[in-house]
Amino acid sequence: MDRCRFCGGGDRWIKTCRTLSDEIVRCCDPCYETLRKVLVIVPGEHTVFARCDSCKGFVNPREIVPGTLRPAGWKEAYGGTCRMCVLYGSEPPWNFRALEWSGY
Repeated sequence: MDRCRFCGGGDRWIKTCRTLSDEIVRCCDPCYETLRKVLVIVPGEHTVFARCDSCKGFVNPREIVPGTLRPAGWKEAYGGTCRMCVLYGSEPPWNFRALEWSGY
């Protein structure tokens, strides 16, 4: 697991960022929120995403409900149920596909 350059914290989905001095660093979410004006997120060694089993949307793995996150196959993607589907169900109006269909 990578560690945040600024606080030492982190997780499996830590951000890779470039500083104003052109240095590449790892940065956790809380530190990024504080330092976002001087950091730019750049592609890291791994691209990480998860697909919701219910709405079929692609989300950050942090948005998958704990206990449902699992390796889901293709390109080392993760799968599970996203928080929005747990809270509201996978039906419109909030669902990603519904936004495309209705032309919002």
